[in-house]
Amino acid sequence: MPMFSPVLGTVFLFAPMAIATVLSLRLLGIGRGDARAWPAGLLVAYALAAGLAGALGAVGLLSFAGLGVAAWTLVLVLFVLFRRGSKHTSDSATNRREPTRVATLSPFDIAGFVAVVLVYAGAIAYASERPVAAYDALTYHLHFAAQWLNAGRVFVIDTPFGDAAPAYAPSNGSLYFAWFLAPWRAPVADVTSFRFTGVDALVKYAGLPFAALLATSIWLVADRVRGEEDVAVRPAWIVALIPWVVRQAVAPSVDLIMGACFVAALAFAADYRNRPARGTAVLAGLALGMAAGTKYLAILYAPVILVGMALPAGRVRWRDLAWFFFVAAATAAPWYLRNLAVAGNPLFPAQVDLFGKTLFAGAYVREAMSDSVFHVPTFGAGLVVTGQAFGYYLLPVALIGLLIAAGQPAPTTLWRAVIWLAPVGVAWHFLFVPYNSQDRFLIWAVALAMLPAAIVPESRDGRRVWIAILAATVAAMLFAPPVRRAAFETTISVVSMLEVSRIKDLVIGAVVGALVFAGAYAGKLRLDATLAVAIILAVGVAFVTTGTAPAGYTRVGSGAMRELPLPAYVALWKAQPSVVAYTGRNRPFHLAGRDGRTRVVYAHVDGSERTLVDYVRQAAAQGTLDLRNEKANWRRRDPDEGAWLAALERENVEYLLIETLTPENRRGQLTDGQGFPIERTWARAHPDRFELVAAGPDFELYRVGESPVS
Repeated sequence: MPMFSPVLGTVFLFAPMAIATVLSLRLLGIGRGDARAWPAGLLVAYALAAGLAGALGAVGLLSFAGLGVAAWTLVLVLFVLFRRGSKHTSDSATNRREPTRVATLSPFDIAGFVAVVLVYAGAIAYASERPVAAYDALTYHLHFAAQWLNAGRVFVIDTPFGDAAPAYAPSNGSLYFAWFLAPWRAPVADVTSFRFTGVDALVKYAGLPFAALLATSIWLVADRVRGEEDVAVRPAWIVALIPWVVRQAVAPSVDLIMGACFVAALAFAADYRNRPARGTAVLAGLALGMAAGTKYLAILYAPVILVGMALPAGRVRWRDLAWFFFVAAATAAPWYLRNLAVAGNPLFPAQVDLFGKTLFAGAYVREAMSDSVFHVPTFGAGLVVTGQAFGYYLLPVALIGLLIAAGQPAPTTLWRAVIWLAPVGVAWHFLFVPYNSQDRFLIWAVALAMLPAAIVPESRDGRRVWIAILAATVAAMLFAPPVRRAAFETTISVVSMLEVSRIKDLVIGAVVGALVFAGAYAGKLRLDATLAVAIILAVGVAFVTTGTAPAGYTRVGSGAMRELPLPAYVALWKAQPSVVAYTGRNRPFHLAGRDGRTRVVYAHVDGSERTLVDYVRQAAAQGTLDLRNEKANWRRRDPDEGAWLAALERENVEYLLIETLTPENRRGQLTDGQGFPIERTWARAHPDRFELVAAGPDFELYRVGESPVS
């Protein structure tokens, strides 16, 4: 538990990380005025956060105090290195200073930045009123981070229902999120109030730096391969409005993190071509390695990204290339080596086959994933997925921009090659990614598809038409009414980003518009400084004009929250037990309490303490392993009521939450006819040990008593 208030604790952790990031950039030869500064700084901060948390977790010292001591120690070490190195590298070719950039923006681009600030101010204020509801965050991103902080170490946490892969997936994202959870692990006075309270108070916004990383990286790509700074900012603010970017900027998810790292890798490769420097090569390797250390999926996209990096890289010095691969491998390898050690397979639970030979045994093969409900069944459904990735409105911008860019002389030799990476990436997604219905995976490709927005048609009329198309697209994204229709065996869903009928949006728009226009035209403020002030002011206005969520919200819910067992959560938040067990659904983060300090466990129905690796190996030895089933009931084949009761007692479980199984997870499971797992039957059979505390059509919460003395 932090020694300070959550706010002071946040400063205690984040201040040294900011200092360490600046010192790291200086050691890489990146100073003030360098065009690489913003994307490099955001990337390095992510790497330092994940690296320190991972190192502490490996030795059992992951905690608020451990993070703080490690961060301040890192500052001291980097400062000593900087003082020693500055005497020898101050005149180095890698230390370059570019003229301070004050972009001359067109009124259209200024309006675009106003729209960005408006959308993000509203999103931040909206998120502040509600607990985290993103499924992946509840299943493992935040659940892992919270339980690792409770235990003080990084360990494999099984995900017994649904997708088995998260337990073994690269988890740099969870290590990063731990920094946002650690200072806020403090008691909460009102468990139904979510604004600036609770363990998830700050982590809701952990994606914002990656929205910034994506935008600044796409700007650097456009600037380096096009060479016209004034129009290079246009893809940056358009990218910030990609629906999935906005969603994940205010939700703890890793698709945006992976996508931002991919685009950053391309940006540093493009920058390297302009001015070869070892520091830039290191940053390119760091970006690629951090992407692979964040999500398994990065391995599948890596060939496209590497080809994309090779296009702008030009001639590369061998030592710089060696540094690139070394840094990429070093930052990605730990998770894969962990899997190799515990499962004998770096990509477990997926089996790795090559030319009909099994290289690494696993729980299921690629064909099992291709048979999943997350695989696009038809070409038409693939078109819908592509449209969803672009938010539909941005798809015409990408297509028209690509056609215009292909039809006029390229400003540089690399421009035309780079802008084709987006359609290649989309095609690659549907050809090689098994779960290709997940349009959020394509954030990086959608961002690259916005590069043609930086083109300026040669004729005056062409410019006007192009601006009109962009303006109409952004206006539709912001204000158009929602659309939801069935098509191609799936559903087309289009939503607008703003509710203009709400007074807060009009107030924010007026304030931010006046500030950004005044700052940009006065020319006395840097663009980034102007936007920083605008965002702070806009967010402040949004908080003032947005009402707080009433306590009743936790009973009714909104959107994704309607699917959560909120009455059970509230009962647990008030009881503050030490240990809670769950079964049926895999979304246990909120069971840790508003302070995140409750230990959350899953008790196997056979009473054992085995992991998925053990169950898969046993099934393989018995000849019962079905490699074509990616959601087999590996762990629940031998239920034993007595052993399960003993497991609850062994873990000192105080409360048990039982939820219904999803339809796809009921195959091969023992249920009670109402979709509940067998644990409900067992709990109801022992009223002397299980007291019903809260219940709903799809959940039951029990207080667990001690075993009666025989």
